Amino acid sequence: FFGTYLLCQNQDGLYIIDQHAAAERIRYEYYYEHLGKVDGSNQPLLIPINIELTKDLLLFVNEKMDQFEKIGFIVEESGPTSICVRSIPLWINDDDIEDTAERIINFLLDHKTLDVSKIRDSLAKSISCKGAIKANKSLNNEEISSLLENLGNCKNPFTCPHGRPTIIKFTNFEIEKMMCVFWRFSWL
Repeated sequence: FFGTYLLCQNQDGLYIIDQHAAAERIRYEYYYEHLGKVDGSNQPLLIPINIELTKDLLLFVNEKMDQFEKIGFIVEESGPTSICVRSIPLWINDDDIEDTAERIINFLLDHKTLDVSKIRDSLAKSISCKGAIKANKSLNNEEISSLLENLGNCKNPFTCPHGRPTIIKFTNFEIEKMMCVFWRFSWL
């Protein structure tokens, strides 16, 4: 519906699922869990990622190079105001490597800390929103099934990390009641 909502039904009624909010919740719980278990495990990138920084941030990175390695990033200076990311943590999803790597590094730099546990919630929210399914993206049946299954496995499947509902339910009784109200007004 509107390329944004999934309409589902069962014996209890009608469910309207916001596909972006649902995908954001799934991604948030994934990244929140993995950010709680950060170690130095990493995977080399076939194509390194270049990130432009200010001179102050480049100085910060150079001072913390060994700490970046402890959380799974292998970075090196690649220019007067840029770094090159050569390896990333294993838990970063393949479908959003570049965006997630840039987001994490910039987030760590902005907060002047490499202690991921201190910024875990806000970092997970930031990563999850950016890569979530967007409005007006048509999903095929396999994508819908996967989204619903993954949402069902979430600890809190009812809201996105920002508090917006992922699912709205209308019981059969509520729908019948609404139809009666509309029917009564149609006679006026």
